[in-house]
Amino acid sequence: MKQLATFLILTLIMGCSNLSAAPEPENIPANLEPFTTVVSTVVPTTVPATAVPTPAVDPTVEGYPAPPQPTIVTDGYPAPATPDTSSAYPVETPEPTATPLVEELGSGLHYIDDVGVWRVTADGLTAQILPLTGASTPVLSSDGAKLAYLLEGEPAIILYDTLTTEITSLSSGSEDFICCVFEWVGDAILAGVQGSEEFGPNIGRLVAISPNNTVTPISSVLIGGYPSFHPTGLRVAYPENGGVQIYDLGGESNPVEISAVTAADGTPLAVENLAFSTASWSPALQYIGWAVSFVQDGEFQLGTAILDLADSSVQIFHPYTAIGTEYLPPRPTWHPSQSLIAFETIDADETQRGVWLVDYATGEEQFILAGSNPTFSPDGAHLAIETATGIQLYALEDGSFTQFPQGRIIDWR
Repeated sequence: MKQLATFLILTLIMGCSNLSAAPEPENIPANLEPFTTVVSTVVPTTVPATAVPTPAVDPTVEGYPAPPQPTIVTDGYPAPATPDTSSAYPVETPEPTATPLVEELGSGLHYIDDVGVWRVTADGLTAQILPLTGASTPVLSSDGAKLAYLLEGEPAIILYDTLTTEITSLSSGSEDFICCVFEWVGDAILAGVQGSEEFGPNIGRLVAISPNNTVTPISSVLIGGYPSFHPTGLRVAYPENGGVQIYDLGGESNPVEISAVTAADGTPLAVENLAFSTASWSPALQYIGWAVSFVQDGEFQLGTAILDLADSSVQIFHPYTAIGTEYLPPRPTWHPSQSLIAFETIDADETQRGVWLVDYATGEEQFILAGSNPTFSPDGAHLAIETATGIQLYALEDGSFTQFPQGRIIDWR
């Protein structure tokens, strides 16, 4: 218990993951095709990064409009119909095409470096869409047209329209400090806020901030892990005191009581102190992926889990011993149409540390390379990974790599 407590405290100090039960193969939606593992022996290519121009305009925090005074409400959203979690959400699987990589990138691989935000264009070149320094990693809107981010010393969320270059701002209230920006849901933004006496090892209280600056509280207590919006925008999954909470917009939060914990092969798993930290809702709305920690046979471990909301069961994949307790891996990433999840490990074994792929229908695992922040392309053909030499694009079909400039991945739409 002392070891777990130390881990949680140290993790939260860094500013920042109940595992979800991976479905048995018969519970996989019909359109989720088990992925045939391709073990790559290809060494990442070192392709010179495309030269990018130095921004002519230095970013400045001056000139941002003062955010309007918000209206605090407890039920600012219309009461939604209860989402159906008894069966998997249908995912349309596009027919595979042989389009060139440069055409695929036209969907928009966004990343940020030391001088600004960039988008990879359809011709394979990088184009700067916003000169920016001293900012948090921006969050991209669902239509790819807007960026939301925090600037050091600024009390509001800055919104930048990539089409019109218009800049606006949102505030959570005069007495609250916005500590984090997480996701968009429509035009609203999921954020973490703290009062003047609430600073500490947490990411604040969750709120949804609408374009007219209406603030809808989600969590009434400070939380220590990252949340995830339901793809329909009607629900939010977030960790609270190591457990799972599901908030229905316009309603209330309810805890999820875990019914069973199993290993990747479906056998019962005896664990203690199971704690959920970072959430990721799947395209099939029945499942939530989590980064988790637990104790098994007296040893503290991390892993990736899938929570099945149909029966509240949890299935843990790839348990491992971490290199330390001062950092927790980010949430897993779901393939848009296949039974695959990608995640990062901080394994004590350096040869096993990096990005992995797991087919949750079969339990097959594949190590990709040392890196972080895995992000699938919209068509699921590639996986973008941050590395020390640049952003690597991994092709799932043949295991090859293509290198792009160095930066922090924002999103791929």
